[in-house]
Amino acid sequence: MKFYAAAAAALMLSACSSSALMVEKPAVGVSRVTTATLQYEEPTIAVEEGTQQHLQRKMAEALTTGEKAVFQPGPDLLIKYRFVGHDEGSRFGRYLTAGLVGGSKTYIVADFYNPAGEMIGQVRAEGSVGVGIAGGSAKSGVDGAVKKIASYAQATFRK
Repeated sequence: MKFYAAAAAALMLSACSSSALMVEKPAVGVSRVTTATLQYEEPTIAVEEGTQQHLQRKMAEALTTGEKAVFQPGPDLLIKYRFVGHDEGSRFGRYLTAGLVGGSKTYIVADFYNPAGEMIGQVRAEGSVGVGIAGGSAKSGVDGAVKKIASYAQATFRK
């Protein structure tokens, strides 16, 4: 019985989130690299400053500055990224309805450039949050999208 209670508690504490990646422009002229530079571009949509800072921090950790970063900081690959869609949803709605309403969705585009300044690929990542403790944080969707972008960058561009 304790097991079921613990499992139910763990389920309530976790945010129910998902993420997906769409390759908008397949990588062309790819050379495998070990360094990259990140460039955040201001969104053309309304996104809270704290959420923008969260995205910048998570992208840096995943791609250039974290312990398990895909690349070292450097000039081999330029990654420009931005929010192209963001709906914070209603945390209260997610909490009260167990995720039936108030879901959060985030869309991030990452463009990849070679040292000559030519775009060599583009992806669009989606992160969504349905439910979690106190409604789950929309930042979990951002985290999922960042993981998808980092995985793609590693598989496609990492030497």
